[in-house]
Amino acid sequence: MAMDSTRPRVSFVIPARNEELLIASAIFAIAQSVVPCSISLEVIVVNDGSTDETAGIAKDCGAQVIDVQLHNIAAVRNAGAEVASGEILIFVDADTLMNADCLKGILAAVEGGAIAGGTAVEFDRRITWLQRVMSKSFLFVWQRIFGYGCGCCLFARRDVFQEIGGFDPTYLSSEERPFTRSMKKKGPFVLTRQPVLTSSRKFRLYSSWHLTKVVFRSLFLGKYRNREELGVFYDAPRESEI
Repeated sequence: MAMDSTRPRVSFVIPARNEELLIASAIFAIAQSVVPCSISLEVIVVNDGSTDETAGIAKDCGAQVIDVQLHNIAAVRNAGAEVASGEILIFVDADTLMNADCLKGILAAVEGGAIAGGTAVEFDRRITWLQRVMSKSFLFVWQRIFGYGCGCCLFARRDVFQEIGGFDPTYLSSEERPFTRSMKKKGPFVLTRQPVLTSSRKFRLYSSWHLTKVVFRSLFLGKYRNREELGVFYDAPRESEI
């Protein structure tokens, strides 16, 4: 399908650390999603000190790979944005799958005047009723009450992203909060209703009680600068198979 020259170029930035099992699927999903959207794109994988084959697999899949040693999700995303050439930046986690409907929603939001935003979120596998209640409750509070985007998929116009200085690297997690607040000062911040599909692996790797504590700290206690409290985000084990 021919590219539509009137549509903006999109840069996808994927932060990745030891994601050899998932990175190819994330890149392939992006490639498939752009086909009906008639846009040009680039995919940038920011390889944050991986000790597995993440970087090599990403290169084989056609992505541009940036090697960093940051261990700071905000700084890792910023490193990808620095080399991006697209007018729109879409930050997608390595365990998250883009799809055409979601991408169309993002493009429509930007073309309708949004300068940034986030998307709805669904999980890739069945989870228990308790986990479903936990996740739905968190997403409702996080997105619909507080108005924050979810870190697994955020987007922004590159010029405005640069204007606010990108993600705040003093936030080791919940970096969506200052990002959202800063963007809302600049213009419309939109939460699209077309969901991305993200991994439910944290529900398999951690107990519901542990995740409840993480959610509570994130929402109410501001525990987003203490690395010792953030193992679920930074030092989580990886599953041996998908």
